[in-house]
Amino acid sequence: MGARNIVRTLTLLVMGAGASVSGHAACLTGGYTLDSESIYDVVPHPTEVDTLYAIQNPNGPDGIALLKSCDGGVSWSATALTRDFYSVSSLAIDPTNGESAYAITNRGALVSSDGGITWSETSLPFGRLVFGRDGTLYSHDMANIERRLPGHSDWETLTPVPASFDVLRPHPTDSNRIHVGQYYSVDGGMSWQRVFPDRVADVRYSSSDPLRMIATATPALLSTDGGVNWSELPLEEFEVFRTTTASGTAVAFDALDSGTIWVATRSCGLWRSSTGGARWQLPMTGLTGMSNACWFSPDRPEVSRFKPSPLDADRFFAVTSDGLFITNNDGDTWVEANGQAGNPEPPPPNPFSGDADLELDLFGLPGTFTPPVTLQFSGTIRHNGPDVAREVMFSIPADSISSSHGVCEGGACDFGDLAPGTVIQLQLQREILGGGIAARCNGDVFEISGRVTATTNDPVPDNNSDTVSSTRQNSGSIISGCPGEGLLQPEGGGGSLGYPLLLALLVSVFTLRSSGRYRR
Repeated sequence: MGARNIVRTLTLLVMGAGASVSGHAACLTGGYTLDSESIYDVVPHPTEVDTLYAIQNPNGPDGIALLKSCDGGVSWSATALTRDFYSVSSLAIDPTNGESAYAITNRGALVSSDGGITWSETSLPFGRLVFGRDGTLYSHDMANIERRLPGHSDWETLTPVPASFDVLRPHPTDSNRIHVGQYYSVDGGMSWQRVFPDRVADVRYSSSDPLRMIATATPALLSTDGGVNWSELPLEEFEVFRTTTASGTAVAFDALDSGTIWVATRSCGLWRSSTGGARWQLPMTGLTGMSNACWFSPDRPEVSRFKPSPLDADRFFAVTSDGLFITNNDGDTWVEANGQAGNPEPPPPNPFSGDADLELDLFGLPGTFTPPVTLQFSGTIRHNGPDVAREVMFSIPADSISSSHGVCEGGACDFGDLAPGTVIQLQLQREILGGGIAARCNGDVFEISGRVTATTNDPVPDNNSDTVSSTRQNSGSIISGCPGEGLLQPEGGGGSLGYPLLLALLVSVFTLRSSGRYRR
């Protein structure tokens, strides 16, 4: 065994100390396969070598937004984050407690205490989540950064970064050093210094030598002093990296050899240098996928995501249009890790499941009215439980609504999520110019109906709607079609046509009676 292999073996033992080699017990029965066309990201577990997560955005409502593998991608299990409820934009696993996972979704921030299988709501700043090795959790929206230190519940806002950025990378050992795209800080985010002229897609530290860093700009850059100074990598292969787009590139170091560098590109596949960038290879045996626009060679797959294993120096993850691929031998060969079809166990209940009985009552219209008039009436929405009502909406053909909860505009209200026992008071207005909504022989009846809805199942849907009515005073004109009665005023109540038409009808009746041609 060579000296480098001996060092690699010893270092792997150190890296894997305390890690679960067999995976996490919280994984369910497999049987799911990844949707290769919709994989958004792959997230390796920070302390369990064979545990990883796949975020995907399948079109079908039966798809899973987040899947988990405990056997290195051989099989995949469902989590509670099903596609019909969720779209996951960011996932972070606590490196100091692998049971704790955090996700940002279209339904807010969620936390898991069982390694990402089941989830509940939590309070997190919206943004991309990144953990430092010491357990510091960062959240950023590509412009502003918030940070929660280990053991603390409060969030602190860092000094705003002068310009937008794509990536945040904490230093592996020094919590005061943070790289965010083209900027870096040595004082924990109190001040920022620009080190790149253009946006940077990815920044990585060498695990074996944190002073060595690599970044994807135009082209790839290398630093040997912790990110203070940078130099262009000497590129031999037609300067291929200059053709890449910043949003689609990623970089990595070999965990044991800081002279081995990886660069993934959208345009021309995956590249590796074992000579600090002086010479480059294409370690893509078994790696397939479509090429985006590789002028160098059309058979170089687009690599949309590329990440090193935090525990195994020989393991890397790459996502192409054909799905997820993994190498366990430092890139010499790649195997597909899209899972195996079988008899999948159903996903656990999601945190927004349950029953929520909403009840609507409308009241307070006057018994009669004479148009034109602005009618005022009231309403009450009650949430009878037993679970939280999600995304509660109210609609009614009213002109304006004032409410004790939520936001209302015109005849619609958005109440968000409502806890059991919540009571909402409504004040509503509707302008009536004349005529009526419905005509009956006993008068002109105005009816108005409203409805309250939620995405949570309502076990008593019949009380979600209610109707109130009021009768228009005839004011001398009566409804046509009723025995002995005349013509209903048109919309506009007493407008320019109402009385002339009534007068014409009366004159006609008088003429017919006088001529003897009218019979009842």
